[in-house]
Amino acid sequence: MTSQYITTTDGTRIAIDLYLPTDSTCASPRACILTQTRYFRSISLRWPWRLLANQGRPFSFLHTRYYEGMLGAGYAVVAMDIRGTGASFGTVLHPHVLERQDSVDVVDWITRQPWSNGRVGLWGMSYEATAAYLTVSTHHPAIKACVPMYMFYDMYNDIASPATFTGAIEYFTLGDNTWRVATSWPPPHTTRRDFFLSMNDRALVTDVRAIQPGSCTWNVECQRNLGGVSRWQATIDVYEPMQYHGWHAANHVVFTSLPFDHSVTIVGTPILTLWLASAAAPHSGDVFVYVTLVTQDSDVVYVTEGQCRAAHAPQDGAGGSMSRQSSPTYLDLVPHNPDPDVPRHSFYERDRRPIPACTKVTFGLLPIAFQAPRKARLQVRICGHDAKHFTQVDPTRTMELTADATACVSSLSLPILEAPPL
Repeated sequence: MTSQYITTTDGTRIAIDLYLPTDSTCASPRACILTQTRYFRSISLRWPWRLLANQGRPFSFLHTRYYEGMLGAGYAVVAMDIRGTGASFGTVLHPHVLERQDSVDVVDWITRQPWSNGRVGLWGMSYEATAAYLTVSTHHPAIKACVPMYMFYDMYNDIASPATFTGAIEYFTLGDNTWRVATSWPPPHTTRRDFFLSMNDRALVTDVRAIQPGSCTWNVECQRNLGGVSRWQATIDVYEPMQYHGWHAANHVVFTSLPFDHSVTIVGTPILTLWLASAAAPHSGDVFVYVTLVTQDSDVVYVTEGQCRAAHAPQDGAGGSMSRQSSPTYLDLVPHNPDPDVPRHSFYERDRRPIPACTKVTFGLLPIAFQAPRKARLQVRICGHDAKHFTQVDPTRTMELTADATACVSSLSLPILEAPPL
């Protein structure tokens, strides 16, 4: 690995690291993978600590393993500090016009090198992924691929868009592992199907008249964290695929449906409604929910999850969000393309509503595209903490969940993709 500066069009010096393969074919021109980071492209430890890492050489504490894989596959790698970060000069400015131009200058530099075959791929995680998207939007002819991981989702549409969606939306469906295309979001031919929480038999039922009314009270401290690699860990330690385990030992409050009589494709944002009370002050009611499937072999398969401090998500008698009435969120102020069925909450302290008594709480889970196979059973798993990832600012000791077929109907609403009409 070698380090140097590249001078951009406006005279700013951008720091880069260049990695080249060391195999016998390294003399032949090759494609290059560019990473643009604000998290320090590499670090060099002081003596004697440098003796403990990478044989004393500078290294990327986030990406070394990735770079090794890329080099092993025959690619050159360029890692750059974006302007105003790491060893690069300049100032971070928003919007990212200058940063975007810097990336074009670096791509131009790559294509002029004797080791380059003129083909460049873009890669990165989090902010780096967003930077890759900004670069690919320049339509530079040398850019042949872009692989963003965990980018800021739809930054333009959520933050700065003056209008509406245009063009097609591609999404990947887990379960059948296929790409699909939609002309809008939620996709056309998507309808919501409700699964009601039946208390006495802990069932998920599709007919509200089948609810067995009652309540379920549980001690949060008796619930256990899930093991394995969580969705939070997987966004950083991406060599370890997301995989929860310890479902049965977690002591969740679990509701289970009858087996599906045909495959069911879920596309969009599940919405959970709970009639919930938190027994101890300050009556915040932290809720962590997992949607899973139970296969014919009794394996538990993760679908999606979500969490909410229930005091920030109560609903008034008409079903409207109290927080929406009290204080606008940025989504009320900035044009966007929401799913109109998903409630929004400000999370302002002034909008907080404690839930000492049974209160309707509604919130969206993480959006998902997943095809559940025939004979699988749907599950909703509820717990009151995730100490592995979230500090209990307002520890909840006891929670009470209530449901009946009339006034207090707890439910999971799933967006189901139906077959389009012929």
